[in-house]
Amino acid sequence: MKDFLTGVGLATAGLAVFSGSVVGILALQGRLDSARLGFKPEAKSEAKAGDVNAVDASFQAEGEEGPAKAGALEPERGSRAAKPESGLAETGKGKSLFELPFKAPMTKEEIVRIAFATQKQQRLVAQERAALRQRRYEQQLREEDLLTRSKSVEKMMREVEKAKADLAARYLRFQKEITRLDLAEKRNIKKQAENLQAQDPLVAADTLLKYIPEREDLAVKLLVSMESESAAKVLAKMDREQAAHLIERATRVIETEQGR
Repeated sequence: MKDFLTGVGLATAGLAVFSGSVVGILALQGRLDSARLGFKPEAKSEAKAGDVNAVDASFQAEGEEGPAKAGALEPERGSRAAKPESGLAETGKGKSLFELPFKAPMTKEEIVRIAFATQKQQRLVAQERAALRQRRYEQQLREEDLLTRSKSVEKMMREVEKAKADLAARYLRFQKEITRLDLAEKRNIKKQAENLQAQDPLVAADTLLKYIPEREDLAVKLLVSMESESAAKVLAKMDREQAAHLIERATRVIETEQGR
């Protein structure tokens, strides 16, 4: 019980101190008016008369000047509050922080719309990437196909060059063989012509006529290879038409050999 009474006393003392502090602050700010509160200062018998009167006069003067000062300060505070700062917008003139307009948060529909737009954009980007990969793949296939064709063409060109070289080699061998055959044929024809010259002109003429018409070229070559006197004797033993025909063919052969 004693502890309870002690606690109540301490609480009462604290409340009194707080009330006194509030009263003192109000008095300093000029907001405490003794007339409004119905407070009338009374002289204490224990204090000196001169000190009490001086304190009461000072307190009363401050109490009367307080509202006047407070009233004088109010227009100044209002003017400061009404005067906008340099960075304040026109819509914020004369308004407190809680009265300024703020953009409302996004609604659910706006959030859903933005989400759908984002998903659509992502799908478009994914499609473009897929198309780009497809084009790269097709380009790679075309490059590989061109490379394969290029290798095939190069292989064919090598084969063609090889075939040309083989054909050139064969042609040289053929020319050599022709030359060899020509030489052998010429030697053989020369030998046969000498044998015809040794025979009687009539017999030689009959031999040449046997080569006509199947081996007329051989008859002409034998006639050309003979000496001119022997050839004239042989032609004299032939029919005129046959002799004229052989002479014409022999003339062509001689001109061809001279042209070479």
